Amino acid sequence: MGRVISFAQHKGGCGKTTVAAHVVGHAVANGRSVCVADADHQHHLATWIEGALPDVHVERFDDEEQVLKNIRKLADGADNPDLKQPEGICILDLPGGDQNLMRAAMLRSDLVVIPVGPGVLDLQSLQSTLETLELARDIRGGSAPLAVIVPTRTKRTRVSQEVIDACNEIAANMDGVLVVTGIPDRTKIADCYAQRCFAWDLEGSSTDPALTGPLNEVAAWILRTDGTFP
Repeated sequence: MGRVISFAQHKGGCGKTTVAAHVVGHAVANGRSVCVADADHQHHLATWIEGALPDVHVERFDDEEQVLKNIRKLADGADNPDLKQPEGICILDLPGGDQNLMRAAMLRSDLVVIPVGPGVLDLQSLQSTLETLELARDIRGGSAPLAVIVPTRTKRTRVSQEVIDACNEIAANMDGVLVVTGIPDRTKIADCYAQRCFAWDLEGSSTDPALTGPLNEVAAWILRTDGTFP
């Protein structure tokens, strides 16, 4: 069976689509079999990947019913015969603020990725997203899906460090939740969407490990072959 990896946050502007796109790009660059489902109403991830990686299968979902009915079939290759099994991965981007759609996705996901920006509102939104996660786990009757918190727009500031510390404390007190390497201020990769490319494609970025290193590290962790936590 394929894996569904959802990118969720109740608050927008946290780098959710940016992280999701780079996970797709990393997967393709490393020969992984991947497809994309975009349930965000703006469909930015779909537009990004269609421009950057036209050979990747992309679908757009508009509501929770479509997610519930189709996302597992898409990941398992039933709706996408080009997706190699059993290592196929479906990346699902979700809109902020739509709890019903988010819960539906979590009912079908193997892993939920939660980007968190450097601010109090981001932490409050993280708590709300984790509450939705716990509700989905209760319905499913177990600890699935697992969740990964990804600090984004990290800087060497007190506020940024406080957010990372808070994320680590939350993860330490909740089963099946981990925090991974933070991604530096994403203004450095703001041009990627407009250019339909990835950070490692930008001129001069290949020699800037502070830019590409964390993105590749986070993507590799999310795409762990066995889909489990160490």
